[in-house]
Amino acid sequence: MSGAFWNKILLVDLSTGHITVEAPGEHVYHDFLGGTGLAARFIYENQTAGADPLGEANILALVPGLLCGSGIPMSSRCSLAVKSPITTTWGDSNVGGYLGAAIKKAGYDGVFIKGIAPRPVYLLATSEKVELRPAENLWGKLTSQTQQAIKEELGDNAIAVAAIGPAGEKRCLASCIIHDQGRAAARSGLGVVMGAKNLKAVAFQGNRPPPLTHPDQLQDLCSQLNHSLSPHSTRLLGGVAPKMWSHLGRLLGTRFFKWQAGPFMVDLFHRYGTTMWLSLFTELGDTPVKNWSGTARDFPLEQSSRISDRQVVRYLVADYGCADCPVRCGGLVKPEWSPRPQRRPEYEVLAAFGPLLLNDELDTIFRAYDLCNGYGLDAIEVGSAIALLIEAFEEGRLTLADTDGLHLRWGDAAAIIRLVEMTCRCQGLGQVLANGVAQAAKQLGLEDLAMQVHGQALGMHHPLYSPSLAISYLADPTPGRPGSGNATFAEVMNRRLPLEGIELPQVSRFDYQGKGEVQAAWSHYVQVLNCLGVCQFSLSLGGLPLIQLLNAATGWDYTVEELLYAGERVQNLRHLFNLREGHRPEHFKLPARLVHQLDPAVDVDRLLADYFKVMDWDPVTGQPSPDKMAELGLSRLPSSPSL
Repeated sequence: MSGAFWNKILLVDLSTGHITVEAPGEHVYHDFLGGTGLAARFIYENQTAGADPLGEANILALVPGLLCGSGIPMSSRCSLAVKSPITTTWGDSNVGGYLGAAIKKAGYDGVFIKGIAPRPVYLLATSEKVELRPAENLWGKLTSQTQQAIKEELGDNAIAVAAIGPAGEKRCLASCIIHDQGRAAARSGLGVVMGAKNLKAVAFQGNRPPPLTHPDQLQDLCSQLNHSLSPHSTRLLGGVAPKMWSHLGRLLGTRFFKWQAGPFMVDLFHRYGTTMWLSLFTELGDTPVKNWSGTARDFPLEQSSRISDRQVVRYLVADYGCADCPVRCGGLVKPEWSPRPQRRPEYEVLAAFGPLLLNDELDTIFRAYDLCNGYGLDAIEVGSAIALLIEAFEEGRLTLADTDGLHLRWGDAAAIIRLVEMTCRCQGLGQVLANGVAQAAKQLGLEDLAMQVHGQALGMHHPLYSPSLAISYLADPTPGRPGSGNATFAEVMNRRLPLEGIELPQVSRFDYQGKGEVQAAWSHYVQVLNCLGVCQFSLSLGGLPLIQLLNAATGWDYTVEELLYAGERVQNLRHLFNLREGHRPEHFKLPARLVHQLDPAVDVDRLLADYFKVMDWDPVTGQPSPDKMAELGLSRLPSSPSL
């Protein structure tokens, strides 16, 4: 047996309380790696088509990347997957922190949970034992309170806990799973699945690093990476850069990214994290403004700079890093009103509660984010739902009787916070908003204002700035999401795929020649990252030597081509899950507002057609060709569950 994995996955049936361990076999790890790949393989083979997302049969997967826990820098990511109750498609989310490493060090390569517990429980898995423990005393607690209570109960402050808040317990579709007091597995409605299962939390503890085939070789590689990723070389430049950051972006446009690399970016990530992008992306036109109806003219640099980079880190009291990561791009902030440090908001949160609502009060964003983390809600869904309400009220389509007496105006901080509070507590109109923007729009008769695809609020990046995002929003198995891999790095940043020997066409934003090939390659590469547990931010820092790291850890003889094939295999399997659920390409539509903005600058139909051709998917049914299925080794997978 090769290294980097235990060949042990944990199977938990909450209905019966039965817990077993299964050995998938080395061939499964070789073909699907870990993370999203292992999750997709197991769920596809063991879950019935048409399963109720909130029923016993829906399987919740928590699967660390294959390289998690091995000491490799920037390799701490853990994939969580279900049939999404928001979209009824494949749903997954990818979270950093210490969860993935803790699962791996407890001796497991993944955890798969089905059934519904008769009463609230939490799962405890350590190197010595696995058990379901009573959680009635935790029901109703905020996520941070739950994590702390479990650590105190077990007498171990280092244990990794992921929990839902009251939103998940109340079956709010926009609920999420929170780890480490703010690391959110936010998209796809994962939290409501846990709530429906009466599963309050999962807790993992272990001190056994996974076996490695060539530990000395891997240690040498890690030492080199730790040195190059240590934020020590450009502190002066990193400190002054944000002063001219957004001005340069506005002047240079996409050319701005061509000189970002190396130690400079490492230092900026450490210093500012993704907060450094808010004002820049708003100026460039990437960040949605005013419920996707506005531009940077509606939220100029004078406003966006108030909630970006230096203004955010003014409140920094400690930096934060995921397991085995020297960059440490996260942070804890402590606003004056807060009795304790809280997680620093990332770009998406700043965008969802900032430009999307024309709000430039940073304190409001801190408060909104803290509430969402505590109650366990997806901040993007909450911000998008509030944007919907504000626009409808301003247009006279909602009255004070509809908004519980709240006067809603763009940028009204007091009203925004009140709506977030109501949403988190499911009070009044908040009960509607807590189910996300698509469901809120449907219930209020505002579907034309809802910026969503197939039930999921759009991510905080605009396809008019990066056209390949339109493909991701429509054709990725997790609709409406920008983070599953697209050609943005190539068409906007002029970056090459960081795999030696892979040559792709050079494309720009509005080029169509070769765009499908580039989109497919990048989507496969990102699936590889998710399967290995490697942080996508590594792409902004030049990428990691994945082949060398993988082969040193496992003893395999993987090639670059085989690695991309693995990513393609996983992308196709996620897609096959959707086809088996009855979803077809025609079912996924961009919002009319976005279609109008893209036309005629972006030919979405042409982009999709080229992508489907490269993927070898039928443009009408979405079905991969028999040759593609055979090439990827997917023909031999059962079309229906074996268990």
